[in-house]
Amino acid sequence: MGSYSILSLLEPKTAYMDAAFDMDEDYPEKDEAPTNTITYDFVIIGSGSAGRSAVHTLKEQCPNAKIAVIDPLRSTPRLDSTIDHYKELATGFNPMERTVRLMSDTSTQLQYKHGILLATGSRGAPPPLDLFENSCLSRVIELRTTEMIGNTKRPVLAPESVRKAIVDSTSKGAKVAILGSGWEALDLVCIAARQGRKTPTMVFGSQGPLWSTLPTYLSTELRKRLYKRGIDIQDRSVVRYVADVDRLQTKKIELHTAKIYDLLDTKRAVLDLLVIAPDSFGNKGTAALPTAQTPVKMRESSDGRPWYKTWSQLAKTNTLEPSVIVCFEDDGRVVVNAELCAASKVYAAGSVAKYPNSSTGNATVAGQGVLDGTEAGRVAAINMSKDFSNGYGFAKRDDSICSFAASSLSVWRSDVTSYQGGANFEVSALSSIGVQALCVGNCDSERLATRAFWWTNTSAYRKMNRSIMEDEDEDLVQDEDEVALRRQRTRRRMSRQSRRSGLIAPLFGTGVVYYLDKNGRIRGIMTWGLPFAESEGGEMNGELLRRLKLILAKNAGVSSLDAEENHQVMNTALAKQSQHLVSCAFRDLPADMLRKTHGLDGPISGFSTPLYRYTEVAPSTSSNLSVLKRKEGGGLGVMGEDLFARDEHGLEQEVEVDSSEEKEEVPANIPATSYPITVVPFQVEETYGHKAASLESLKELNRFLALQRGWEENENRARPGKEDVLWLRPGDERKNTSKKQMIIDAYRSIMFAHRSE
Repeated sequence: MGSYSILSLLEPKTAYMDAAFDMDEDYPEKDEAPTNTITYDFVIIGSGSAGRSAVHTLKEQCPNAKIAVIDPLRSTPRLDSTIDHYKELATGFNPMERTVRLMSDTSTQLQYKHGILLATGSRGAPPPLDLFENSCLSRVIELRTTEMIGNTKRPVLAPESVRKAIVDSTSKGAKVAILGSGWEALDLVCIAARQGRKTPTMVFGSQGPLWSTLPTYLSTELRKRLYKRGIDIQDRSVVRYVADVDRLQTKKIELHTAKIYDLLDTKRAVLDLLVIAPDSFGNKGTAALPTAQTPVKMRESSDGRPWYKTWSQLAKTNTLEPSVIVCFEDDGRVVVNAELCAASKVYAAGSVAKYPNSSTGNATVAGQGVLDGTEAGRVAAINMSKDFSNGYGFAKRDDSICSFAASSLSVWRSDVTSYQGGANFEVSALSSIGVQALCVGNCDSERLATRAFWWTNTSAYRKMNRSIMEDEDEDLVQDEDEVALRRQRTRRRMSRQSRRSGLIAPLFGTGVVYYLDKNGRIRGIMTWGLPFAESEGGEMNGELLRRLKLILAKNAGVSSLDAEENHQVMNTALAKQSQHLVSCAFRDLPADMLRKTHGLDGPISGFSTPLYRYTEVAPSTSSNLSVLKRKEGGGLGVMGEDLFARDEHGLEQEVEVDSSEEKEEVPANIPATSYPITVVPFQVEETYGHKAASLESLKELNRFLALQRGWEENENRARPGKEDVLWLRPGDERKNTSKKQMIIDAYRSIMFAHRSE
C-alpha cells in the first residue's frame, strides 16, 4: 500500500470527541447542577431513520415548534431556524422535570415542553476487548458502535461513514475483513469486493451467510456464489485473537480464527482494516448504551471499557425510587404501547423499543430498517404533537388514534441499506450477487419451517437451450462450440434486457418462501428474485405488499387445523398464492427473456409448474453458541418473572459508602489472634510444598474476582439474548463439549488435581 495509511480515513477530527474522552477519567460522582436551561417544544435523541422521520413529521404538524436533535455522529438537515442540532452525547434525562443532560457541557440542560423521543437504535453484542492487542484497536471499527464517543482506542463512526470508509480504503488497495453473517455484513462484503483490488474476507460462526433468514439450500447457493466471486469465506469460525504486526514497515492486523467444531483447526489472515458488523435485527440486537458513568469502585479496573446502561437506568431520578421508564431484560429495549409511548410525554421509536403485538402475541421491535423505522418515527411524532399549542390554540388538533399496530408486520427490502446515508435511501450492493428479496413478517429459518415454490435457473436454462435448438436448423448447426457460443450470447442478451427493465439475474431462481410455525400458521413471507419496486431504492409495488400482508392475515385461506393435519391442502393454497404473487410482481413490466425462460410470461394459467422445497426447523436441543443464558435473575423466566431490566440499587449504594468508614467483619467462628492467620491447602505438603495463603491475600483475591464478575455482568447487559457468533469468549469452548467428556474431565480434576495439564 506504500505510504497510504488506513488511519487517515478513520481518525476522529471533531473536538467534542476529545472533550468527551476527558470526562471518562473525571466523571463527577454526582451530577453538577446545570446553570443554563434551554427550552424546546420537542427533543429528539437520535438522528437515524426514526429520528429524521419524526423531525419532518413534527414540522408538518407543528410548523412553529422549536425542536432540538441530539446525535453525536450524524447531522440533521436544517429545514429552518426552529431546529437546533447538538452534536453531543445525552447522558440521561429527568422525566419528572422534563430535562435532558449533555455530556460535554454539564452546565447546560435541555428542557422539553411537549415530548421527548428516544430513537438511538440498536446494535450487536460488544466485542470482547480481551481478545485484542491494544495497538491494533485503531484499525478496528464497528458498523454500529458499542464504544463511547471519544474513546481514543477505537474510531467511532456512523454506519454510513463506515460504509464510505470501506469504499475508500479498498479502492486504495487495503485488505479488509468483515465479521458478521447478516444482511448488513453481506452488503459490506459486496462493496469491498466490487471496489477493492484485494479479496475481502468474511468470518462468521454460522454454517452459511444469512443462515437465520434463508433456507439451508439457498444459503448454500449464496455461499457458492461468494466463493466464485473470489471472496474468502470462513464459515463456522470464531475469532481467537487479534494482534498487531509490522509488514514492510506498515502496521497490519493479524486475525486468528478457529473452527467451532474443532478449535485446533486455526487460520491466520493479515489485514489492513477489520470491520465488525454482527447481525442486529430482531432478537439479535440490544438497545443498551455505552456510558462513562462507571461506578467509583470499578473505575480503576475499567481499562477504557464503557459502562453499559439501559434507558430505564439513564432516566432514574432517585436512587431509591424505580424509574418511570421500563426496559426488557433480554435486550434492553424500551417498553412502549402501540402508540409508541413509554411514559407521560416520553416516546420511543425504531429498534430501541418494543411494543405488545396482538397479531403475533409477542413483543415486537417498534420499527427496524429504513421502512419500518421511518413509519415508527412518523407515528411517534403525530402522537407527540397532539397537545402542541402555538399560542393561538392547538395546531392541527387530532384526537384520532395513531397506532403502530397498523404496521405490525415488519417489512424489509434488500435493495436499500438499513440506514440512510442522506435524505434518500442508500442503495445496497446485494443485487451484484443476485440477491433481490422482500421480507414481510417474521422470516426466521432457525425457528420456523419453510415451504418454498421455485422457478429455478436450471430449469430456465434448459428451456432456453431447447428454444435455441428449435430455432436453428439442425443441418446447419453441427459444431458444438458454435452451439455453446450461441447459448452464451443469448444469456448475455437476457441479462442486458433484465438490467434495462430494472430486473436482475436472481441467485438460484425466482420463488416465494413461506415461514410456518409448528401449528401451521404463516409467520413470514419472502419473495426472491421478484421485482418489488420501480427501480433500486424506488417506490414499492403497493399491490404486491398488500397481497403479502393479506396472505399472512388470512393464513392463505387455510385454517390452522387443516394446515396442521392436511399438508397437501396447505401446499395447494400456497402454490396458488405464489402464482398470484408472481403475476402481481411482473404486472406492468415489459416482457423479457428472463420471464419467458422461467415460464412466467402470459396469464397465470400458462405458468410453468414450480419446484416445491420444504425444510423443517432445527431441533431445539441442539447446542447453540449464540444463546446467552443470564444468571443474575432469581426467577424462572416464566409467569412474568425476569422480563424487565432491574435498577442498580445495590451497586449504587455500595459506591456511596466511604471506604475509610468500612468496618471489617470477622466471622464468629474465627478466633482473634495476635499473629497472621494462614490457610494451608488440604492436599499434603509433600506434593505442594509450602503454599500457605494469608487472609489479606485471600481478601485481595475475592476483591479481584468481584470486580471481574462486575465487568462480566456489565458486558452481558450489552449482549442480546441471541447474538451472531463471532468470538471465542471465555467458557464458549465448553458449549460444544459432550456431557460424557465433561464427566471425564471433572473426574480427572478431582482425582489428579496435583498433576499439571
